[in-house]
Amino acid sequence: MILQRDVEAVDYKTLAEMMFPEVTGTPEELETRFPKRELPQGASVTRFAPSPTGFLHIGGLFAALVCERAAHQSGGVFFLRIEDTDKKREIEGGVSLITEGLRVFGITPDEGIVGQSEESGNYGPYRQSERGPVYHIYAKWLIGQGLAYPCFCDENRLAEVRSLQEREKKRTGYYGEYAVCRSLSPHEAARRIENGEPYVLRLRSPGDESRRIKFTDLIKGEIEMPENDQDIVLLKSDGIPTYHFAHAADDHLMRTTAVIRGDEWISSINIHLQLFWLLGLKPPKYAHIAPIMKEEQGKKRKLSKRKDPEAAVSYYAKEGYPAGAVTEYLMTIASSDFEQWRRANKKAPLGEFKLNLKKMSISGALFDLAKLNDVSRGVISEMTAREVFTQVKNWAEKEDTELRALLEADPEYAGAIFSIDRGGAKPRKDIAKWSDAKDYLSYFYDQLFKVQDPLPDTVSEIDAAAILREYMKAYSPGDERDAWWEKLKSVCAPLGYSPDIKEYKKAPEQFKGHVGDVSTVIRLALTGRRNTPDLYSITRLLGQERVTARLAGAVGGYEEKNAMQKDKLPETENEAEKAHSNFIEDEINRDLETGVYNRVQTRFPPEPNGYLHIGHAKAICIDFGLAKKYSGICNLRLDDTNPSKEDAEYVEAIKEDIKWLGFEWANVYYASDYFDFIYECAIKLIKKGLAFVCDQSAEEMRAFRGTLTEPGRESPYRNRPVEENLELFARMTAGEFKNGEKVLRAKIDMASPNITMRDPVIYRILHMPHHQTGDKWCVYPMYDFTHCLSDAYEKVTHSLCTLEFENNRPIYNWFLEKCEIANPPRQIEFARMNVNYTLTSKRKCLKLVETGTVGGWDDPRMATLSGMRRRGYPPAAIRAFCEMIGVSKANSVIDFAMLESCVRDELNQTAERAMAVLRPLRVIIENYPAGKTETVDVEINPNKPELGTRPVEFSGEIFIEREDFMKEPVKGYFRLFPGTEVRLKGAYIVKCTGFDKDENGEVTAVRCTYDELSRGGSAPDGRKVKGTLHWVSASSAADAEIRLYDRLFTVENPSAEEDYLKVLNPDSLITLTGCKLEQWLTAAVLGERFQFMRQGYFCADITSTPEKPVINRIVALKDSWAKKK
Repeated sequence: MILQRDVEAVDYKTLAEMMFPEVTGTPEELETRFPKRELPQGASVTRFAPSPTGFLHIGGLFAALVCERAAHQSGGVFFLRIEDTDKKREIEGGVSLITEGLRVFGITPDEGIVGQSEESGNYGPYRQSERGPVYHIYAKWLIGQGLAYPCFCDENRLAEVRSLQEREKKRTGYYGEYAVCRSLSPHEAARRIENGEPYVLRLRSPGDESRRIKFTDLIKGEIEMPENDQDIVLLKSDGIPTYHFAHAADDHLMRTTAVIRGDEWISSINIHLQLFWLLGLKPPKYAHIAPIMKEEQGKKRKLSKRKDPEAAVSYYAKEGYPAGAVTEYLMTIASSDFEQWRRANKKAPLGEFKLNLKKMSISGALFDLAKLNDVSRGVISEMTAREVFTQVKNWAEKEDTELRALLEADPEYAGAIFSIDRGGAKPRKDIAKWSDAKDYLSYFYDQLFKVQDPLPDTVSEIDAAAILREYMKAYSPGDERDAWWEKLKSVCAPLGYSPDIKEYKKAPEQFKGHVGDVSTVIRLALTGRRNTPDLYSITRLLGQERVTARLAGAVGGYEEKNAMQKDKLPETENEAEKAHSNFIEDEINRDLETGVYNRVQTRFPPEPNGYLHIGHAKAICIDFGLAKKYSGICNLRLDDTNPSKEDAEYVEAIKEDIKWLGFEWANVYYASDYFDFIYECAIKLIKKGLAFVCDQSAEEMRAFRGTLTEPGRESPYRNRPVEENLELFARMTAGEFKNGEKVLRAKIDMASPNITMRDPVIYRILHMPHHQTGDKWCVYPMYDFTHCLSDAYEKVTHSLCTLEFENNRPIYNWFLEKCEIANPPRQIEFARMNVNYTLTSKRKCLKLVETGTVGGWDDPRMATLSGMRRRGYPPAAIRAFCEMIGVSKANSVIDFAMLESCVRDELNQTAERAMAVLRPLRVIIENYPAGKTETVDVEINPNKPELGTRPVEFSGEIFIEREDFMKEPVKGYFRLFPGTEVRLKGAYIVKCTGFDKDENGEVTAVRCTYDELSRGGSAPDGRKVKGTLHWVSASSAADAEIRLYDRLFTVENPSAEEDYLKVLNPDSLITLTGCKLEQWLTAAVLGERFQFMRQGYFCADITSTPEKPVINRIVALKDSWAKKK
């Protein structure tokens, strides 16, 4: 490319000779020294080029694997180059961490660095720190051609340029008219060099930002972007090259044909292509790999070196993942074709798979440890018992001395354990990594054995003891498998359990459980868990002595626990008060003491037709909390009886919310799981003359129902014969009638004072597919009928619900009685949670969403759990709030301020402190050394001094809050104003000497001096400084958008308003842009919470990215709502 310039090339050649007198080589000589490689047609040359500034991370390993595959599957060359030009950040042994990491995972370079110091290959050196002469040859050539020039701008001059660009609202950078040293003549540049002025070497870019370039990425396809017009730095002041310059020189001379790297470099491709063109070199092909992502609380974010231990490859060795499992999983991320290929080629080496770069994902690949565990289980399941034993033992030698001792004590016994269920068409997959082995082995060793899992829902402790006693009588260590199984089944019938699971499913109400439950009780006694390999094989390997000892121990434990539940009574009034902390617990304790139930089982039964809100949080805490308190279980049941309003999306949202709150269900059930059972119960009621098919319309039924003061009238169809009702119900089920044409009603009492007892509908016709059962049903049971029978089927003991269902309790009990349910559950009602300034009505909340008043169901101003999660509320705070308001029988309204108080209390203890400036004002410290930066220490959390401090960058220009400066202070103002001193948090005392204004009189900057001896904020002479300000260094500040959230409504009870949209709080969301953050906060992800000093508590929004941080205020430091009112 020929450039127009005002000076002769010879002037630049003279300058080049002056700057690099020792350089005598030429680019042409480099072409001879590093000749083109002789490779087969289509072969690729790739490289992995990490920096030794830290551990090898999983993203790096992924990139290395892709590079290696691309080279070797094409018959090409894969080499390792170390980019070690940043000596300040390089760590000791960093190169060995990289080479050893690659070796462990079977990624072998053909040339390059092969150890901490060894090299192999003809295109080295393979360390950038040893390639200085190469870079200087190209640098000298560029200067001689007028394509590069020395730049003498120091940090202060660059900051001035940046400030000017910001004021003029122009792009920041060093380009065009802002490249102040670009116009220096060679003579002037030489003079300044002779005078000893420090400089860097910059590219003289001929690019025009208004023009576009195109290139084809091997993964992402065609990409278009502006030309580079920035005069980038090529050589730093110490002569070390920048990444951009070194990349072009090295990849050309090492004859790289395909540069495969992370897509964070896409934005630099215009620079790199420009460098190749200006140097007259042919650029390689490029492939940019999408980053590895992590899912957190339903959202994807980049895997973080700082936050995620799995980011380091050393994590996988420490956890004991087989190296082959990790590379197998990485290949599933790299290619959607790999899993299908692996299923068809189970034994083939991974190297036989042909990776197609064009089929790689262009968006972030999700790294899922659960999926890795699945892959690893598959890899381990294919190993022999001897291979597993050896690898576990090798891992334990470094990581678990107790496990190693067990394995070495009796290798034959340990090998036999690993042999159980190994091999065959469907080998078990219990072990995902070698660190799992100890848990897997634990029940075979008495010193590790412990009971981990609860009894099945269908088995009480009394029954468990009886089962084990009967099994002990039948047990014989010499039994063959078939005889052992028959003895186990023989235990069932005498104790009320079905020996045949199919028989049980036909009539579950006739049995306590089935043979699977009985075998589970035995499995629990022997292993302490409900899911293990083959029970017969375990029994044989444990041996008679261990088996009989554990069976006897379990019997004694169950009997002792049952006796304690019956006999233990509080000994003092304080103990009694503690034992009966709310009325529900009173009822439960009474039921246990009187033998109504011998266990506690609850359920949380939301309808999947919307998102959970703060009211549901109370029910979740009660249902799950009581189950935990009484060592029982709580199931999640989705009451999905109305397919017209339900959606699988809501199901997943409900599960996510419960997990986020910190609870785990024992099982997930659907009311639709029991449709067959519920249908049979309806048939039973018809046959008993307690249900009838009714042809009345909804309006007619409403008219016949009566009022609170008038009895209802009987339907003209009430006395249909049983046979006719059976026939009509069968025809309803077969789909012969239209929606609403007929219903099935219970026959109770139309004169009952409780209107819910006046012949309620129990089945209606609805021709609509169901998200669980598909098109199987066109008749669906009503809530009241489904709810109680689902509770009964699941063996729920205490059915807890809010007070609006109190009038439904009689019908709940009537259905259970008439359907002849043994040991029926109890319904107990408690007061629902009502929080002022919030809406929880689905209908009204939907209007907020549909009108765009809020951004969605997860808008941080909504009372939904998803909204609270996005806003940053800690789940522990919501649990504390629910515990604080307690459980009562009387409805009341809770002040929203109580919820915010719980949030503050939690975050005050857990949130890391940080500094952010929401409305920034620049402060220039005039006597601070130009270009200097340093770090000061700021505490992480003053409530947890054990966490220590963290370093914060400080420089001669900082930002403070605009409200922290006044030209003319009012009385009692202790912040910054001319002539006064303030303390900068963790840094120095500064004194205001003046300020700058614009043409409108607006303050644009404050000028100060600092006391050099006051580092840490203490005056050396003991003088008192009242004000302490937070700040952010201008040299490293990141711009961010900060959203200040407040209550959505201005009235306490928006539901009572005729038009609740008219009482919206106009300040419920204030969005601030141009806020200044500490740089590290840009990597914050959903779930991380911080206290911005003097501001409040904040977290990253789900839309936040490191490039465009978006931060939500969770809650202010103090409740300011009362002042506003």
